[in-house]
Amino acid sequence: MNSVVLLVDDDPTIRLLAAEALSGVELAVVEAEDGNAALSLFDRHQPDLVISDVQMPHTDGHVLCRTLRLIPHGTDVPILMMTGSETPEAIDAAFAAGATDFIAKPLNYPILVRRAQLLLRSRQALAALHRSRLHLDRAQRIGKLAYWEWSVDSGDLYLSDILWERLGNEPKPLVASDEAALVTQLGQFIAPYHRELAALRLADALRRRSRFEFRHDALLDDQPSRTIDHVGEVLVNPLTKQIRICGLLHDVTDQLERESTIFRLANNDPLTGLPNRNYLKDHLEHYLATARRQNRSLAMAALNLDHFQRINDSLGYTAGNALIRQVADRLCEAVRRSDWVLRIEQQLAPESHDPAIDHLAHLGGDAFVVLLTELERDQDAAVAIQRMQEALRQPFAVGDQQIVLTASMGISLFPADAQDVETLFEHSDTALHHAKQQGRDRYQYYAESMNAQARERLALEAGLPIALEQRQFQVHYQPKVDTQTGRTMGMEALIRWLKPETGMVPPNVFIPIAERCGLIVPIGEWILATACHQSQAWQQTTQRDLKVAVNLSVRQFRDPGLLEAVERALGESGLHPASLELEITESILMEDATRTQEILRALKQLGVSIALDDFGTGYSSLSYLTRFPIDTLKIDRSFILHLNHDTRSAAIVEGIIQLSHSLGLHVVAEGVEHEAERQFLAERNCNAIQGYLFSPPLPADGFTSWLDEENRRCGRQETSKRDGDP
Repeated sequence: MNSVVLLVDDDPTIRLLAAEALSGVELAVVEAEDGNAALSLFDRHQPDLVISDVQMPHTDGHVLCRTLRLIPHGTDVPILMMTGSETPEAIDAAFAAGATDFIAKPLNYPILVRRAQLLLRSRQALAALHRSRLHLDRAQRIGKLAYWEWSVDSGDLYLSDILWERLGNEPKPLVASDEAALVTQLGQFIAPYHRELAALRLADALRRRSRFEFRHDALLDDQPSRTIDHVGEVLVNPLTKQIRICGLLHDVTDQLERESTIFRLANNDPLTGLPNRNYLKDHLEHYLATARRQNRSLAMAALNLDHFQRINDSLGYTAGNALIRQVADRLCEAVRRSDWVLRIEQQLAPESHDPAIDHLAHLGGDAFVVLLTELERDQDAAVAIQRMQEALRQPFAVGDQQIVLTASMGISLFPADAQDVETLFEHSDTALHHAKQQGRDRYQYYAESMNAQARERLALEAGLPIALEQRQFQVHYQPKVDTQTGRTMGMEALIRWLKPETGMVPPNVFIPIAERCGLIVPIGEWILATACHQSQAWQQTTQRDLKVAVNLSVRQFRDPGLLEAVERALGESGLHPASLELEITESILMEDATRTQEILRALKQLGVSIALDDFGTGYSSLSYLTRFPIDTLKIDRSFILHLNHDTRSAAIVEGIIQLSHSLGLHVVAEGVEHEAERQFLAERNCNAIQGYLFSPPLPADGFTSWLDEENRRCGRQETSKRDGDP
């Protein structure tokens, strides 16, 4: 786009010749015959250059120049004055009116063109410089940067506009005689308690002719202190040897706050404020090195709260979170300041971190890790563990609820059990698993033998999908015998795993693994379908109404596809719903009672019956027996085991039988192994019994033989009765 020149002269000949010369170098010329016309055209065209005669009627060049300098676009536009007088007075008058340059008349038109081009280039350069300054100023404001420059020889000090603005002053000449005076002139940009440090750093940089960099506080406008990164360098002019120091101040307060937030999110648990696994991994090497150097032991304990999920299920996650916070507080109070306790999420930044919580971490859910440092002996860890367990056994108050908790812990020792962070974690987790297996509310030291068991668990977990696919599972059936007639009235379906490489795998070994890895649902559906098909086959061949009982795991009971699976098993097998009994445990009743009631009612609508297994060993209230649609109570074998030599067990069994009958429930005793136990149960009208006194769980063909033998035996008894009739 061509530059626009406003040409003002009352002589049309001069305008014609000047316009022709200027147009020859591709300048767009707008002509005005006097100052008044020029003002009107200036506002309309906003030219890049004004060339004006001095002597004109009405409004002369000086008035025009002064007027243009008062309007926004005219403040920086170059104005070239054409004057017939080259006296100093005439020249001074032109510059006083605001002219940028002047040219004498009569005009030399080539020189006029050169002057116009130079002025336009100068204006473009000034505009570019102005834009650059604006960009720099904008960048400094965005980046929160301020600049200063000090001439050591003259003492002159320059401050950038942002510095003046933040200091609340108008720009003015400043002088600093030395480094201390320089720091003082920078005012509140350097807090008083950091000024001595700043002066020392500047003096050192000046002495060594080097860069400098340090961090300090700034106290601005009665706001909270800001953090400033101060960097700069010493510059020496190679010709004059004059020395300058340039400094850049960068407000990093917001950046540090963001970094602190990121640090907290990455290294801490927002629920408890404790460090997490990431933080521990980053810092544990230091503690391992210290323990090596001091020839001391170090212990890592993995901690889980026992049955914590029941708290979430019964009281809700808000109450569960409140409880987790209280647990974290208790653990922090129970450990020494040299020990760690950790949970996953919120961590304070290093500058503000609280050493009181330095050694406790939360790993999410109900999992914590405790790192016990500075142990004189490996056995000393047990003292700290017992102290923490005892602290957690004291009741917790959540709302209006009093909650009693216990914890299981697994302990791994450095250097006895592990030499690195990951192995310490792994071994403490392995020991924790064993503590839970042994009954919970206890701690367990790691032992090398646990690794073999852990590897075995992993092998079993990997083998479960293969076992399901290759039909390595079998269903065995244990008879339930009527205590009055002695005849089989039904059977319990029990899964067995015949592993080709190692033989039979006990159910108490692989079922918990199937629960954890989620395979218990497809396995449970397979058991259900197989048991229904087999029971229907026996009913057809024996013409007897044999009820088959199938256990439901917690996960299977909660699976959305449970009702569909039961309907499918009954429909595909043809088994009447009344011939199917589903066994659940008391723990299922405890988890979300409302949802449990809905599921049980839906199952009852299908026509199946419900049995409560292992009755007396759980935590459910007796009131649940009236709330839930239960048909059968199964007395746990732990009571039957001590029936004949423990009066309390006998009283409990007798009480359960009486309670069941009063509620109209069927009652079954499991684990019967002795005739005296059978007789006791029969005398008290227990409806049915099962156990090794009659038969262990049998494969399908073995149970078929059992039924055949029972039929033959009963047939002989009937024949004997008929033969003995008078």
